[in-house]
Amino acid sequence: LSKSFTINRAAKLAHLILLNIYQKRKIFFNIFTNWNNQSGVGIDRLLSLKIPVPNLETQQTIINIFEKANATKKANEEKAKEFLASIDDYLLAELGIVLPEKVENALKNRVFLRNINKLSGNRFDGFYYQNEFDLFEESINSSKYHFQKLLTVLNYIASGATPLKSESEKFYTNNSEIGIPLLRVQNITSEGLKLEDVIFINQETHHKDLKRSQVFEGDLLITITGRIGSSAVAPINFEGNINQHSVIIRTTSELINNEFLATYFNSYLGQKLVLRNATGGTRPALDYTSLKNIQVPVPPLEIQEKIVTEITNIRQQAKTLQNEAKTAIEEAKRIVEAMILG
Repeated sequence: LSKSFTINRAAKLAHLILLNIYQKRKIFFNIFTNWNNQSGVGIDRLLSLKIPVPNLETQQTIINIFEKANATKKANEEKAKEFLASIDDYLLAELGIVLPEKVENALKNRVFLRNINKLSGNRFDGFYYQNEFDLFEESINSSKYHFQKLLTVLNYIASGATPLKSESEKFYTNNSEIGIPLLRVQNITSEGLKLEDVIFINQETHHKDLKRSQVFEGDLLITITGRIGSSAVAPINFEGNINQHSVIIRTTSELINNEFLATYFNSYLGQKLVLRNATGGTRPALDYTSLKNIQVPVPPLEIQEKIVTEITNIRQQAKTLQNEAKTAIEEAKRIVEAMILG
């Protein structure tokens, strides 16, 4: 039974790889049928498709190759996760902050009292004053570095806009070589700007209609609706724009390193404070006032730069492991393809 299972598994794996090869080489494209403007391959044509059948020894070799590649992939991905998970611990240790224990979701913790003088001139909703957030405030106050409101280190803040699709010819372009990236929430991540899925606006729109939301090298970008608080810094030589779901922040360079600030906003502590200051229900959002009032750490610049350097190294190690995992699978596919097709 065990041998039979191994043979069947090997055959299925070999055939799966082969079908992916056929798809990549457009074999299916050449035999598809068009049904009411939808393309597809009928069962009869699929069943009549000839495929090579390697001998059992070759099939077992295929299993061994992929098991080894998958083991490498899994080990590298787990190690990469460990590296990335260590970033928060490192940041908190450098700031001298010990986070509170997680508050139990019990009735006694959901019912609390606050003095009216604490509410005066501030928000009046219960969510903001939860016991958990008070504990985070205590943690911040225990830091060896001073925290202050974001507004005290701001030089510029602006959100963008989305040009109307009805005027697409005027605003948008498919020419990525001359177009300007219009960044959306999905493009701004804790790992930096992701530009694989980006839309482009034309030069005139960028320089005239959306001039105030132009993004340049070194600008800090923060999402303010939906997935709020995700932060990234525009890389070297970057020029782009943002829509209304994010903001551009430029800070006092003598006080704040934007890469450090992005790391803080993406941390567990930063995300908790972002959540506390958010408004709205099912779709949380940050308005300018709420964002400006978030407390941020302001260590000496040399400390910020040290933290950024160390975290950049951690991220690079994780990225290297992730790339090696991807390479292991791609190399296994290449070897197996050569074995099957010769």
